Amino acid sequence: MTTSSLFELNLKPSFMADLLGLPNKKTARMVQQKVEDLQKDPTPDGKLKKKLKGHAEPVCRLRCGDYRVLYTFGKGWIRLLGIRLHHEGYDDESLDYESPSHMPSMDAATATEPAANKPAKVPVAVPPTSRPLPQSITVEFLQQLQVPEGYHLSLLACRDEDKLLEADVPSDLLNRVMDALFPRPIEEVLQQPDFVLAESEDLIRFREGDLKGFLLKLDPAQEKVADRNTKGPALVKGGPGTGKSTVALYRVRAILQHARRQNQPLPNVLFTTYTNALIRFSEQLLEQLVGSDIAHVTVQTADSVAMKIVARSGQPSKLKLANNRQMHDLLSQVRGVYTPPGANAFDAMVRKASLDKLPLEFLLDEFAWVIEGRGLKSVEDYLQANRTGRGTRLTDKGRQNVWGLHQAFLDRLVMEKLTTWGQIRLKALDLVRQNAYAERYDAVLVDEAQDLTPVALALIVELCRTAEGVYLMADASQSLYARGFRWEHIHERLQFKGRTTILRRNYRTTQEIATAAAKFLDASGAGDAESLTQDCTISGPQPVLRGYRTEVQQLKLITEFVKQMSRHLRLRTSAATVLVPTAEMGRTLADGLTSRGLSAKYMTGSELDLGADVIKVLTLHSAKGLEFPTVVLAGLEEGVLPRALPDADAETRQEEEQVYRRLLYVGMTRAMRGLMVIYPQTRPSPFVTELDSAYWNRE
Repeated sequence: MTTSSLFELNLKPSFMADLLGLPNKKTARMVQQKVEDLQKDPTPDGKLKKKLKGHAEPVCRLRCGDYRVLYTFGKGWIRLLGIRLHHEGYDDESLDYESPSHMPSMDAATATEPAANKPAKVPVAVPPTSRPLPQSITVEFLQQLQVPEGYHLSLLACRDEDKLLEADVPSDLLNRVMDALFPRPIEEVLQQPDFVLAESEDLIRFREGDLKGFLLKLDPAQEKVADRNTKGPALVKGGPGTGKSTVALYRVRAILQHARRQNQPLPNVLFTTYTNALIRFSEQLLEQLVGSDIAHVTVQTADSVAMKIVARSGQPSKLKLANNRQMHDLLSQVRGVYTPPGANAFDAMVRKASLDKLPLEFLLDEFAWVIEGRGLKSVEDYLQANRTGRGTRLTDKGRQNVWGLHQAFLDRLVMEKLTTWGQIRLKALDLVRQNAYAERYDAVLVDEAQDLTPVALALIVELCRTAEGVYLMADASQSLYARGFRWEHIHERLQFKGRTTILRRNYRTTQEIATAAAKFLDASGAGDAESLTQDCTISGPQPVLRGYRTEVQQLKLITEFVKQMSRHLRLRTSAATVLVPTAEMGRTLADGLTSRGLSAKYMTGSELDLGADVIKVLTLHSAKGLEFPTVVLAGLEEGVLPRALPDADAETRQEEEQVYRRLLYVGMTRAMRGLMVIYPQTRPSPFVTELDSAYWNRE
């Protein structure tokens, strides 16, 4: 049998954990050899391979000495689910066997899409209390699971589920122990993501530590986007968890592979990510995808690219970046003494009164996203700028007032030897357009493009040699800034007619969470209707909505929910995060949770340590682009979310509310499996009434 006729191998995370838990290399090698045989023909024969009854999707078992390999398969593919001792129950369902037969999923009608991609809607039982361990943990048991001796003492002391989940043990080892004690039901395993197994020998490499992990498998729609020969410019749209970032990584590989097939020099590729936290993660995946070709790929944030261009320009600057607090304080000082020019003293006084009514946050936003964000060079440019989506209307005099204040603000920054990211981006773009910076790329891929300012995006696009190498991934529903510009207005290369693809399948968030979040955003018209329509592969419990009357009740709700989801997901409580609107609220909640026995820490975006063994308490803005198994969203309080703008007009308040609706949507969709939203009953946010009861677990 030729290699091309072998069945493609995929595997689930549970199979990986079971593989690591095998007692010795000999047993692992036996499993690998059986999988190799299975790859030639997975059809049940009634002897070594049998089909199990009682599953929503056909599941088979392969006899392997004292062990049984559980798998499912379809036309051209095999999915490895788990490894069990022959005397262990595979799940709570019947273990009866069916007669040998060809699987229904082998039919041509279903050959293009694995059945596991269509989620089975099964009830999800979340353990309300800690369960006793089904057997005592012994040294022999831990040695069999290859748990290093240094962690034995902590695990040997555990007698119930909660104690085990809080043991001072790395999460991968903890999952290995948990899966051995409480084997996951097959229906739950089927909802796990699929990973690609290039060859059966990689099972041994993975078990021995020579292979760090496996790559996520793309579904047919994602493969089409990643591998198609269509040249750019191209736009990929999709909601949270639809795999836009993964598709972008595979697209990098496709670009390099295409050059190799054409016997052309390998292109230089720029891959931009949204946050610094994702840089190393993306680099690691790309190293696995493209191997040594990673030397032809640059992975940086757009702002890092801008800073590099300015630093290499030969025009060194002693200016430092101003942080948000510095900009807020300096603008307040500048506005206090700034008087717009007028036809006479009375006119100047009226203009100043009008300018003083504009919130500082609005002005800083106007500077960042309209004046600096769009690269406006003069007051005439500003007068002609389309500000659709900004909410607050500005007359010509109003724009002149804001422009003058912006110039005075820039002068003050220079005096303080400070600058802004907007100024750095503008300077970088000018240098590139003047050919003062020579480096260019054959292809650029921009992830989360909706959250770049027009100038930042124009800079990245300008660095590409031609329009054919430009690829954008975006979701307008996640954008925290609706600023009334179109892609083609940003750069002449961004013409996407006939080159836009929408990804709808969500692999990150449960159907219940995604639907509840989408219904909230869609009802107000604040989101992108195309991106909000999703097909989720995972089912789970409904998101929880609860009110509280005292701070003690709030902490109790959070504590109970985090512990409950920890048991359900078999994760440490530190896998949870609490999202809040303000830093002050975050610090208070972190202290309160720690006092109740749940170690928690408030972290700013720059301090974020995803590996820290504490519950992360973050602001909603800091959580952008991240994901967590369990999320508690607090702070839905009147005047806080959305924030109060007493002096703003109706249009400004309406636009501000839409921005905060999108922010709340971003927060909700950070949750992968469990979500709770809590609010004070005495002063609830108006958004609480917009959460449709049909999609929430409410009291």
